[in-house]
Amino acid sequence: MTVLFIACKKNKDGEPNHELVNRWQEKLSGGFTRTLIFSSDGKFSMEFAGGDENSVVNGKYIVNGNSLKVNLTESLSKLGTSNVVRTKIDYELFEKGTYKIEGAVLKIQYISYPADAPVQTETEYTLTK
Repeated sequence: MTVLFIACKKNKDGEPNHELVNRWQEKLSGGFTRTLIFSSDGKFSMEFAGGDENSVVNGKYIVNGNSLKVNLTESLSKLGTSNVVRTKIDYELFEKGTYKIEGAVLKIQYISYPADAPVQTETEYTLTK
């Protein structure tokens, strides 16, 4: 699956930020990757790839200053040669998220719950070409 987004838009509250509109990738252990795709029309996708597993979650995002809100609405997953399974979801990603971009690195801070207690978490994604 190849997706290309090229756009610049005014950065009014609630509208996508031209700096955020792009593909950002995080390398995970075991050869897995997670790619975030922010499009200029407010659509969001997150792709997981590695081994026999491939999945994509889709939704929408809103920025307000450096605040980032992502709502996921759909999950597509495929294991090995099986058919793609499509599931409707309603999930907020990056709870209370904020972001900053430093060079070619996107840093997202958000609240996670690794042991049922809130923890401030930061992940870093590198701009992909």
